[in-house]
Amino acid sequence: MRSSDPEIRQRQEQAEQEKERARIVREEGIRSAEIAKDRDLEVAEQERQIIINQNPKKKASARASADLARAESTKAQEAVTTAAAEAERVKQIADGSAREAEREATKIRLAATAQKDAAQDRADAVREQAQAEADAITIKAKAKKDDLLAEAEGRQAITNAENTLSEELIAMKVDLARLGDGLAR
Repeated sequence: MRSSDPEIRQRQEQAEQEKERARIVREEGIRSAEIAKDRDLEVAEQERQIIINQNPKKKASARASADLARAESTKAQEAVTTAAAEAERVKQIADGSAREAEREATKIRLAATAQKDAAQDRADAVREQAQAEADAITIKAKAKKDDLLAEAEGRQAITNAENTLSEELIAMKVDLARLGDGLAR
């Protein structure tokens, strides 16, 4: 029985080491996801502020984009939290089999990463759509400005023509008045 005591102790130590590795990997995954989430929120807020400062009409679109990005980030964070809880449950159940727990944690972490990447892709698509809408608004505003400038130039030309015509009419009336005075004498 003594020969199996060291074996049991060795197996227990190996299992404890595997559990510790699984815990460290899980915590690193959670920290990475939290850092990525914070970074994504910061970028979304900066982009929102840029858009808000560019055009008031973009404000609503930017707010919607930022809200959607926040929602996607929250969804990813919830997925990471769920993954962490699942990894903890697997670790407790797999007390005698630390390697199996590590494999499960890896699967869950990969799934959470894939979900986070998908959320980031959706947030990027929303940001691109918001930018395209903002560009369309800018183009429409420029076209309207050009139309108004052309209309103003046309009115100015008409006013100048009327002013020129008025001077000629005045000169003609003066001439007519002179002729009328000349005939009356």
